[in-house]
Amino acid sequence: MADTPEFVEFDVELNKADVEWLDQEAARVGCTRNDLICQAVDRYLDRIGELFKEREKKRQEKENASRTGHGATESPTPD
Repeated sequence: MADTPEFVEFDVELNKADVEWLDQEAARVGCTRNDLICQAVDRYLDRIGELFKEREKKRQEKENASRTGHGATESPTPD
């Protein structure tokens, strides 16, 4: 497995109105503008991870259904 860094640097370009809003929100919740951006990125990455898990689960279910005859689990009844 490839080594991945724990921390990633990124640049964000914001217009003046966005900067002012971020600064107001940061002051309101008691953190920095950068903290707010990092929290948003973390939530975004968490959601992407959830979507990948959901997709993998659906793929597994589809694969299992195709192996078992589309999910048919009933056994034939004797006469």
